[in-house]
Amino acid sequence: MKKKKNKVAPNYLFILVILYLVVTLYLKTDATYMKFLTICIIGVVVSGLHVILVKPHLSFSIKDDTRVRINKKEGVELILSIQNKSWLQSPYIYIFLKPTYHVISKQYKSICMTLPPLTTKEIVIDYIGEYSGKDFMGIEEIVVQDYFGLIKWRIICCLQKEVNVLPQAMPLGKMEYLLNRIKVKAQAEDQIPVISSDGEVCHELAPYVEGDSLKLMHWKLLARRDIYMVRQREEHAVIKREYLFILDPICEETEEENRAKLVDKVLVACISCAYAFLKQEEKVTLIYKEENAWKQFTLSEITAVEQLATLLSSYTGRGGRVGEERWPYAYLKQNYPFEISKLFLTLTLSRNLGEQLEDEKYLNILEMKRSPWSGEGLLNTWYLAEEFEVKRYV
Repeated sequence: MKKKKNKVAPNYLFILVILYLVVTLYLKTDATYMKFLTICIIGVVVSGLHVILVKPHLSFSIKDDTRVRINKKEGVELILSIQNKSWLQSPYIYIFLKPTYHVISKQYKSICMTLPPLTTKEIVIDYIGEYSGKDFMGIEEIVVQDYFGLIKWRIICCLQKEVNVLPQAMPLGKMEYLLNRIKVKAQAEDQIPVISSDGEVCHELAPYVEGDSLKLMHWKLLARRDIYMVRQREEHAVIKREYLFILDPICEETEEENRAKLVDKVLVACISCAYAFLKQEEKVTLIYKEENAWKQFTLSEITAVEQLATLLSSYTGRGGRVGEERWPYAYLKQNYPFEISKLFLTLTLSRNLGEQLEDEKYLNILEMKRSPWSGEGLLNTWYLAEEFEVKRYV
């Protein structure tokens, strides 16, 4: 649910008093009523002039507006500085804060105040990191209002401070057990020689090509190899298995509050999976969308998890839409030449995935997709579920 925007309520009582005096003036023309009405009108005019004279001398700023990074449940302060440079007492000042979803403040939603002449006041607002991801703390709108509530002067403000909430790795539960079993099984199968149809021992496997039977494709997928390679004469090298994570952008129509929760689940899942693979001395490549362009980040050591957390903390999950432009077809084709095929275990972190991660203790994961490599055909079937071996662990 979106937070309702706070609005300054007009002074209805004063308006009713004016209407009463006007009606009475028509019914009974008495000097007392005329004097009182004149005083009220003069009061409104003076109050309006007061707003016009003082407003240019009010200044607003955020102290130390540099970007900060915090962990979940860690606090961060936003310090607002309001200065009255005039020789007059300020009118009412209403400050409406920007709605935030990744960091939460239970202290203020809006602030009402007046300032004595030639004074500066600092207001400290405490926020707590709730969901991992990027957010902005600051002022959305400022309203300067006269004492009668009839004259308002709105100031659209862009004062804000970026805050990044770092995702933290969690135990993967069943998924971690599964990864350990896969690794043990892979090591055992690597010791078993693969015999070709000619009775020869094959150290390398030819990549899957269009036209191969489903049985042959299944055999190639089950063969435990670090990387599928074109047949070579020399002895094969020991190369780390590579895992590809693709951060699927979240649809734009998702509500902001739901988006924050979903982005948090996706980022926690991503860093938790990366940590689990790196613990097993595997290589992880993350592909994500930022500023309408696909980028990648590769990790080969467990010490790089902190860098990944910093990177993910500024991820917004925006840019999602239906169609091929949503997926990194061109990026994969440009950066991964298919003369040498690779075996990737892809974890597509999408909105469907986020809805599954409800367990606070474990991330009992995910959606695993193994691609049936090869060549140009992969670009057309990369994300088609019927082409993948799909397993869910919930």
